[in-house]
This record gives sequence, structure tokens and C-alpha cells, in this order.
Amino acid sequence: MKKINIYKEIILIISLSIFFAFIRYCFIYNEFHLIKVKVNNSEDCVNSIDVASNSSEPRCITSELAEYMFSNDLGLFIDARYEDSYNSEHIVGAVNLSYEEHALELDIEYIKESILYNEVECDHSFCIGADNSVPYIIPNVANSKKYDYYIIYCDGEGCPYSYDLSIFLFENFNINNIFYYEEGIPVWKEKGLPTK
Repeated sequence: MKKINIYKEIILIISLSIFFAFIRYCFIYNEFHLIKVKVNNSEDCVNSIDVASNSSEPRCITSELAEYMFSNDLGLFIDARYEDSYNSEHIVGAVNLSYEEHALELDIEYIKESILYNEVECDHSFCIGADNSVPYIIPNVANSKKYDYYIIYCDGEGCPYSYDLSIFLFENFNINNIFYYEEGIPVWKEKGLPTK
């Protein structure tokens, strides 16, 4: 008699587990992997400016392409880390637009309206403006150069801010030619590239 009760309990537990798994599957949309999966893989990063700029969304770029863009002054480097990390060390010429401290605090609708009227809005070390309703980001200093490309970086693989900020700027302000440099400042320093 006890064996039958144990089997009933086991069947009840398995049935409830399947039921709750189905409920979770139906109502929770984020992916869940039983084995750790690396979402943004450096192997997926592009090494050609032509391939990267022909993308309809932000793309991951390799260290080689980031170095090429830096050496040829082709893009504005944006540090997505916290301001204190930026102040302690950053890529030379980079501006700080911290995803957590600055980006999430921006008045998105106000800036969108400013872009529509070709106005410039400044905050901390950066400005967001527009020419003919085409948005751009520039450093918050006099006579800043407007760039065609934006390279966003943070603390290397595992740091989500470069990707998050690139998607944030792309989706909210329709800023194109945004790349995220996933290897970030650790690899940049490892290669002996200039920091300040």
C-alpha cells in the first residue's frame, strides 16, 4: 500500500513540475539556458568597416577594427562605464556616456524633439544633436568634430553596458553606425593602445 502512495506522489510531483514549466514557458519571454551560453561572442564581431557600416543595427567589432578606426580618427569612442571608472582611465578622446548613470536618466522625448528641430542637447561630457534631422553625438567641448561612426566600449567581455548603450542609442534616437567594442578597455590596454 505504501508503494502505491509513493508512486502516486512521484507522479503528482512530476505532473506539477511539467504544469509549472509549461506556465513559465507561456508567460516568461526571456531565454533561459540550462548550460551557460555566451550571447555575444567575439567570433561574431566584424573586422571590416564596410561590413559593420552596412548593418541595420549595432554590430560588435574586433580589436583590430577598433584600433584602425582610432588610428584614422574615424569614430567617436564612447565609454559606457560608470563615471568614476572613466575618470580613472579611458581611451584617449573618448567621452563618457555611462549607460547606468547618464543614458537611463536622459529625457528621451525631449531629446527626440530637439533632434527633430536640429537642436543640440548637452549632458556631462557629450552632446546629442542633429543636422537635417540626422542625429549625432559629439564631445561637450568647443569646436567638436562630428563623426560618422560611434564605438562604444566598457570593461570587456562580460560587461553588458557597451551592447546595452548601443541598442539604447539606436532604438531611442535612431543613431546609425553604432558599434560596440566587446573586448573593451582591458584588451585595449593589453595591446598598449593609448589611454588617459
